[in-house]
Amino acid sequence: MCGDIAVAKNIDKILLKLADEIQIPIYFVLGNHDYYHGSIAKVREEVRHLSIDSNQLFWLPESGPVQLSDEVALIGHGGWGDARFGDFDESTVYLSDYVAIQELAGISNSERKAQIESIG
Repeated sequence: MCGDIAVAKNIDKILLKLADEIQIPIYFVLGNHDYYHGSIAKVREEVRHLSIDSNQLFWLPESGPVQLSDEVALIGHGGWGDARFGDFDESTVYLSDYVAIQELAGISNSERKAQIESIG
């Protein structure tokens, strides 16, 4: 699964329900919406523990590559933009992330840029 699975308050419940319903290994990464109405650090910690405690849930940044064949592996990265592309300081784009994610909300644009650089 390639992210934007749920929002922070129910990411654990949704992943557990999916695992229970489909009964096969689930390999996943998180998208920005998975952190909405919560904290990046807290969500990452939750899914880290889910992956450790489950034999069906595999958060790819933590579980590592999954060999599919001699030449192909499934990999996942918790990538995040690092504010280096384009002109962050002069951009008029204001993402929902800046309101909905704890680490990005309620701070100045320069503080937000520094935070995004550290996340990225």
